[in-house]
Amino acid sequence: MKGTRIDGGENITLETFKNRWTGPGSTNFNPGADHDSYASSYYLESGAFFRINNITLGYTFQDLVMPGTKLRLYFTAQNPFVITGYSGFSPEISSDGDPRLTTGLELSAYPTTRNFLFGVNIQF
Repeated sequence: MKGTRIDGGENITLETFKNRWTGPGSTNFNPGADHDSYASSYYLESGAFFRINNITLGYTFQDLVMPGTKLRLYFTAQNPFVITGYSGFSPEISSDGDPRLTTGLELSAYPTTRNFLFGVNIQF
């Protein structure tokens, strides 16, 4: 829930920060810091997603220099993409095991990193 990140040192999206309520006369639509302390459906959204966590493509060339030698080229993508309508950092929100406290709240959230690796293995 994005509303709980706006105060207390949590990360918020730039769009949420720019459109927060800043005082009387403000026309922004998101609650300001310390003004969203009650449970509400204001920030409630679907957390449905489809993610590919790991893809590896590779090819092994055999007997290039002499019999028994191998050369393997490969490319690996970790977390290459996620398909979701969720506007927060990650739809995979962890839970502390107590559904009454933080389940569904995106606290201390960071975007999931993507890694792209290229490798070569040579065997003689």
